[in-house]
Order: sequence, then structure tokens, then C-alpha cells
Amino acid sequence: GRVLVVFFCLSFFHGFSQSKNTLHLDVIKNYGIKLDGGCSYFTLDSIPIESNNFIFIVSSKDIGFFTINNKNVYLKRTKRNRLNKDQYTDIFLGNDYEVRLKIKKVGKFDDYYSLFQGTLQVKQNDKECLLKIHGKVGEL
Repeated sequence: GRVLVVFFCLSFFHGFSQSKNTLHLDVIKNYGIKLDGGCSYFTLDSIPIESNNFIFIVSSKDIGFFTINNKNVYLKRTKRNRLNKDQYTDIFLGNDYEVRLKIKKVGKFDDYYSLFQGTLQVKQNDKECLLKIHGKVGEL
């Protein structure tokens, strides 16, 4: 009986402290790397893509990045799990972070970009955030 009580307390306190363990991404103000054609730009699904207030960008060289506490965090795409031609999950790793970008093509943005929507999950140790996003993905 004692082990069960200890387990319950630990899981209760772990669940209770979740709000302190939430990561907050900032809008990217300074890219810090050269971006050219074929990049992908994502923002919260409640923010117009045209506002250019992006929270996650992927370069044509498979480098993903976001800003947290006014610092850019750069990660390398390590894997792509493709469900079909319009839907995939990319996994990025680096600087103690893991990012899962799970997106689906939903249309055309303009002559150069397709429109995607999905989720962005960012984890660092016991901290994480899961955000509903949309964005434009460059056509090479």
C-alpha cells in the first residue's frame, strides 16, 4: 500500500506543476542564418501568415529554429515520417531540444509556397509545449 501512495503523490505533484514546465516560444525577430528559396515558415493558427510573425522556420538545408528567451535555438532535421504525399512529421534535434512538426498540406499559399497546417511540439527535458500552427512551405 505504501508504494502506491508514494507513486500517487509523485504523479499528483508532477501533474500539478505542469504549468511551470510550459515552454513559451517568441516570434522570431532575427533569423541569424541565411535563408533562401525552399524555406518553410510557421506561426500560430490564430495569427495570419501574412503578418510574418513566425515561431518556427525550416531552412532549405533542413535546419529548423525558434526563439526562446530572446535566443535562437537551431536544430537539425533528423527524420521525416511521411504518411502520404501531403502529410508528414519531421523530427528535429539539437541543443537539448526535440521538435516534432506534424503537418498536412491544405492548399496553395501563392506561386512559390504551399499552405500547411498541423502541430508543433517542442520538448526540453521535462518542459514542453504543443501548439496548433499553420504556415507556408516553399516549393523548390
